[in-house]
Amino acid sequence: MHDLQTSTLWTMTLARPQVVRSCRRVAQELQQGQPFCLWLNGEVGSGKTSWVAEFLHYLGLERSLAVASPTFTYAREYEIGGELYNHCDLYRIESIAAWRGLGIEARDYRGMLIEWATPTNCDAVPTHRLHIELHATAARRRYVFCRQA
Repeated sequence: MHDLQTSTLWTMTLARPQVVRSCRRVAQELQQGQPFCLWLNGEVGSGKTSWVAEFLHYLGLERSLAVASPTFTYAREYEIGGELYNHCDLYRIESIAAWRGLGIEARDYRGMLIEWATPTNCDAVPTHRLHIELHATAARRRYVFCRQA
């Protein structure tokens, strides 16, 4: 089981076109350290996959390469500057055994971006969390970025 204590590093509410500002803030934190595991939380339609796409493009993924939701494939791998990143969607994964069955832990990733991870369906220990919340208007999102304690 994971220690799920977090410390909030920052919170920002942005219009959808400004999402890259949150990506920049997250990248500044994650690029300083070792390989990372970022758990993304938020309700359906809050923009988790859209955020991951913008983040990977911010890190250097070619804009011509689409970042699609891995909902039905569970995971997608991307190479940026010789380093591997994995984007997972565990919405349909119900157990740690199913998670382990994906074979992801056998790979050496610079970063893992995991949507819908919980302690009951994932044993990849998060280093950070990003909560994406719909704001009062659909055109804005609230981002809360935390470091795992």
